[in-house]
Amino acid sequence: MAAGSIVRFGVTRLVNTTVRGRVAIAGLTADQSIPNNADTSLALAALDVNSMVATVSGNVVVIPAGVNRVKVTAGVYWNTSSAGTRSIRIVKNGATFPGAPQQKAATSVGFMQQNVTSAIIEVAAGDSIGVIVFQDSGGALNAIDNGSTFLSVEAVG
Repeated sequence: MAAGSIVRFGVTRLVNTTVRGRVAIAGLTADQSIPNNADTSLALAALDVNSMVATVSGNVVVIPAGVNRVKVTAGVYWNTSSAGTRSIRIVKNGATFPGAPQQKAATSVGFMQQNVTSAIIEVAAGDSIGVIVFQDSGGALNAIDNGSTFLSVEAVG
């Protein structure tokens, strides 16, 4: 077994310690209108931090070679509306996954911040990580481009 390997349930997995702590943080480049009552991908278009050397393509962060495990955090800052509910969830390759976080909340206030963090998840080069949001305020509602609407993917092995 190679140094730095982990054996779990009889399977050997290599841990790449050279990527630990490297991160890709993507955000919006403008406020995004989220339609009423429809799951919508956040329009991630810019990598504000990219020590992981990931890419953004089609509203998702694409995992580079050499990254095997990640921890994902996402946030959305909703424009003011006291009607309806808001939700946020993280997806891998367009689908939910074991350890995927989701948060749904009713709002009775104006502006609202939602944040979620995943469990540590296994990934491979080319996997994609994205954020899906939903709201049912009765009309379109903006996700605000203010640094609090983001996707952070941190390599942990």
